[in-house]
Amino acid sequence: MRRDEDAQPPVPLPAPGTTEFVKREPRQLGRPQSGDSEETRQRILHGARKCFATYGYAATSNRLIADETGLTAPAVYHHFGRKRDLMTAVYETTFTENYELMQAAIGKATSLVEKLQSILDVVHQSLAEDPAQATFMFVARDEARRHQELAELADDHLFAALFAQIFDQAVSDGELLPEEAVHLRGALQAMTFGLARLGNDTSVAAHKIATEGCKQLIAASLHTSTNPS
Repeated sequence: MRRDEDAQPPVPLPAPGTTEFVKREPRQLGRPQSGDSEETRQRILHGARKCFATYGYAATSNRLIADETGLTAPAVYHHFGRKRDLMTAVYETTFTENYELMQAAIGKATSLVEKLQSILDVVHQSLAEDPAQATFMFVARDEARRHQELAELADDHLFAALFAQIFDQAVSDGELLPEEAVHLRGALQAMTFGLARLGNDTSVAAHKIATEGCKQLIAASLHTSTNPS
């Protein structure tokens, strides 16, 4: 039986500093992909995310993922090959889904307060729909420090660029002074990562309360900033 390490060489990840992930073509390890094949692929991604979040990278195997998804270990290998490539695919899928949701939410907002609050709403909604998301993202970053083949997963430049874009625009529009933008950007990063980690340890209802509290702090802070007494 072929082991995870016997698969094709990995598709290179983008170099640090780039603004988007490389679009990966589906692996062709046999018959062409069909609609059923894509559905199976998504099933594996979601099952693998739960397994990686629960057992970590080293302990997760194709057999565990097969048991979680109701498929076979060869089916998991057929779609993703090496475990490293599956971990990367799960990370990119989870990361990109949340990034695109944030972009869409920000695009509908008309003020800085609404933009920042919408980001926190996306974090809460994502965790409410799939609590394994938060656990997986933190596990992935931890594992990236332990395993050289996962090192690129520690790079979250897309979110950093998105936050910078929001605050640069706010300064350009006169909503914030440059020094205020620096402080609020740091606060937003702390809130988003804090709420994401909190999703591992609390109920959806409690997480919603924490999210609403952070949103109120943002509104109060910006109101005080733009309307000094």
